[in-house]
Parts: sequence; C-alpha cells; structure tokens
Amino acid sequence: MPGHEPLILFVPGFKGSYLRRSPAGRRIWITLQEALLGSCSLGLPVPGTDTGCVELQPDGVIEQLRMAKGLWQQDHYGSWLNRLRQHFGSSVDLVPFGYDWRQGVQGSCAQLEQVVDRHDPTSTRPLAVLGHSYGGLIASVLMVRLAGSAKTRRKQAVLVTAGTPFLGVPSMFRSLDLGMVTGRNRRLLAARVLASFPASYQLLPPSDHPYLYLRDGTLFADPLGDAATWLEHQWGLFNTSGGRDSHALLAHLQHMLDSASGVYALLQTPQHAVQAPPVVLNIYGRGQPTPARVYLGENGAGQLRQIKSRDALKDPEIALPQLLYAPGDGTVPAESAQLPVALQAWGQGMETTAVHAALLQQEHIQGEVLALLDRTLFAAG
Repeated sequence: MPGHEPLILFVPGFKGSYLRRSPAGRRIWITLQEALLGSCSLGLPVPGTDTGCVELQPDGVIEQLRMAKGLWQQDHYGSWLNRLRQHFGSSVDLVPFGYDWRQGVQGSCAQLEQVVDRHDPTSTRPLAVLGHSYGGLIASVLMVRLAGSAKTRRKQAVLVTAGTPFLGVPSMFRSLDLGMVTGRNRRLLAARVLASFPASYQLLPPSDHPYLYLRDGTLFADPLGDAATWLEHQWGLFNTSGGRDSHALLAHLQHMLDSASGVYALLQTPQHAVQAPPVVLNIYGRGQPTPARVYLGENGAGQLRQIKSRDALKDPEIALPQLLYAPGDGTVPAESAQLPVALQAWGQGMETTAVHAALLQQEHIQGEVLALLDRTLFAAG
C-alpha cells in the first residue's frame, strides 16, 4: 500500500538502464559478453524494413557495471543511489526508474507518471524527481505536466536536473553518421541502429538552434525538422536505406522529428497560473571542452557528410575551427543545459567543472541536492 512519506524518483540518462530480451531472456544491454563479442542489435522496428530486431524490455537502473566476476567494476549510478539510501533510510520511498531509453520522451514520461500514480494515487505525497542527462528531459516534462494538472494536490515538489540537454547535443548528429562503440562492439549502437531510436532525434539540437555549418562557416540553412532534408542528404534512416520504401521511412522519420519538436515546444512555453510549482535545481558543467558544432563537406559522391572534429581542426578551409568546442561537461554544452522557459521561474542553476558522467558523483553536488530535498520534502504543509 502507498505510504505517506515523500516519494523520490530517479530517472537515469541515455543508456542508463539495463535492457533484456522479452519476456525473461538474457541481458543485451549491457554485459561483458555483449560489449566484446555480442552480435545482437538494439535497433527498433522501422516501417518498410526487415532489421531483425529483437524485443527488449527495461531491467532496472545500471548502478554498477561488473565484469569478469568482480575483477573489474565501474560505478554508474550506484554511489548516488546509495547516498540517497544512506541519507534518508526508510523516511522516503526511493524508486529508481528503469526505462527503455531508446524510446521518446513522451512515452517514457507517460510510464513515469504511471509510477507516480501507483505510489501516490491521491497526489498528496511530497514528490521529488531527479533526472540525469536524457532522464532530465523526461523528469522535466513530467513535472510541467503535474504542475499544471488539476488533480495535483501535493504542496511540496522538487525537480533536480543534471547535465540535461534542453537544447540537445550536436554530438548526436555525429553518432547518427558514425555510430557509437561499446567496448569493442560496433553493432549494438551502429549508426543505422541509432537512427531507429526516437530518443536520438530528441537528443539533437532543435531545428531552430544552429549547429551544422559548411566549410566556409556558413550556417546549413535547410530545415532540419523536415524529413525531406534528411532524405535529400541521405542522413539518419536514409544513410543505409538501400532499396527500402522511402515513403514509409519519410513518414516514420517525420513523426520522430515532430515528436522531438513537441518536447522542445512544451519546455519553451511559459507556465502560468500554477498553484504549487516545484522547486527546481539545475546542475550543469562548464569546465570541459564540449562538441558544439558540426562541419559538413562533400564526399566523393557529392553528398554532404560531417567532417570529423580532428580533421576539421586541421583543415585550412574550415572557418573558425575553434568554435567546434564550447564550455560544457564534455557531452552537453553549458548553453544547452540551461533551464528552459517553462522551468526558469521555478528554479536556479548550479555550475560545476565535473564531467557529464560524474555530475551526480561529486560529494559537494550530492550534499547540495540532499540539503534541498531535506528543506523541501519535509517542510510543514
């Protein structure tokens, strides 16, 4: 039965939850076997294609990665979750939210809201939602929805976001062209796999935010929110489309791009007449060089393709190559991690020099978050 103690939800970032074969098969994301020798793909079904996808389901938040029977381990979210457990004990209901991070923000947010309703059917318990990276987008959309909901009667609510790409990450465009390497495995998150994820497009900068440039420094002007642009340049789903049905792919990609635009529009809309807005703390990094631009050049076939950063830095034709990088946490530029319009009136920012993966592992950051939770969740109603 749901209790009356404060409810704390933790939402991990992109790649931050285990995925296993449905309904009770082995883990695919992520194990030592898959990172080194796995032949499985994480791709989602795409209309008009036969990609050999396997059905996967979330299997909890990744706290520590352990390999080779304890001979090697790496902290992921374990130290942060353990700090929460040690600090609060049984005085709160802590729920780590494992989800399918390949999917879009809207669907994951709906699942997260179901978790809230299950633990707090009367909408009266003090609530805190803590989100890292992509998880911060999901947490932010949820809190905007709850703040504007007529059914919400709770008087204490907290939103903590850390390294959240409210304006996207240009490096995702690179990954859609080159893929991501996991250990020695290039198949798990190959470019064509990433192109099938709604999350990939929601992690791109919004279509009106400049990040693609030509060699001479001219801004790439074609509309990035239009799937026809991606078809014309053979990007994303069309990069390896071959003889697949381009009409089906075009419609599917447009749906994903529109969904991404919808999330951005919601978070950039001022929130009015909210009776009990959440207290918001936004943690962002500024001490690391972070990819902020992508330069494009023609390949041998006359198609525009991204120029790798190391090549762009040495290319005499590239205008202002130093603008490839901007201050950030190494993954999310500081500019992208600032609170969007919907949240600005409710909170404040906290700047750090920590790298993206360590934003919630720093002792002083953990202390600030815990102090905020103490002050807010246990305040007298």
